[in-house]
Amino acid sequence: MANFSAIVADLQRFGPLQTVREPVPLPQARRYCAGLMRRHFPHFLLFRVAVPRRLQQHFANIFAFWRWGKDLAQHLHDPRSGLALLDWWHRLLQDCYAGEVAHPVFVALRETIETFGIPRDPFADLLAGFRQDQQVRRYQTSEEVLAYCRYAANPLGRVILLLAGCPDARYRQPSDHICTGIAWVSFCRNVARDVRAGRIYLPLTHALRYGYSEEDFLRRTYNQPFKLFLEGELAEAEGWLLAGRKGLTGLPRWVQFVACLAVGEALEWIRRIRASEYNVWTGTVRISRWEWAHLLARTWWDLRRGRLVPQNG
Repeated sequence: MANFSAIVADLQRFGPLQTVREPVPLPQARRYCAGLMRRHFPHFLLFRVAVPRRLQQHFANIFAFWRWGKDLAQHLHDPRSGLALLDWWHRLLQDCYAGEVAHPVFVALRETIETFGIPRDPFADLLAGFRQDQQVRRYQTSEEVLAYCRYAANPLGRVILLLAGCPDARYRQPSDHICTGIAWVSFCRNVARDVRAGRIYLPLTHALRYGYSEEDFLRRTYNQPFKLFLEGELAEAEGWLLAGRKGLTGLPRWVQFVACLAVGEALEWIRRIRASEYNVWTGTVRISRWEWAHLLARTWWDLRRGRLVPQNG
């Protein structure tokens, strides 16, 4: 609820009850989206360094759309209210593609959509993922988790490819693999948080193979079956990450760097969870700012030395 409180005031200014108003001017809409990213994106300074200046505002516009959808979906006590707000957000998306914009996020996003020719599907897919968070609380199989990632994670990678001027279909699969792998690692390391929120993203049939039940999740049981289960899930995530990184050849250097850093951070989480004997229930597995800075430098050096992405030819 704390995160949602950050947009409560904005809902009063720009929410569904405010139907009669003039569109927010584009310069103000840009500043609004940039401010959201500055306040809520954890690696904002890296973003300023790694992403070309000409694209930074467009990244902020996309982030603002994602942030509003995430907050509307996940930080309300009543799922029906969350779904109603997501329906409203989806209507604004449809209006945006029809050329009708007033909300600051969509005023800014419209410029990005027109500049890069971004289709509606990736944004609609993200909203479908947010809606699924309100409607689905358990996942039985890995296929169900992959289907969720198809909506909740992978579209962001595809939009970044369009911003980078790389619509080539051959990059879609590596992008999807990386986004899926990052999401899977998040499900593993945030299992305690998700259980508190009433959700279990990891496939329950996998846990049952080791004798770990849904009731064990709810009791936050830490035992050998849980260790074996999480070991397998992290191996699954690692496979997606490494397969995706191999497919980055030919992309602009800054895209490779951002993608390799995201993969490197996820792999570092895997390493630390393994070192903790898979005890993610305590919340003690962390990466400090200093350690993250070291990861940043190491990624830049390894990429420059050709150790992360296969070279052309």
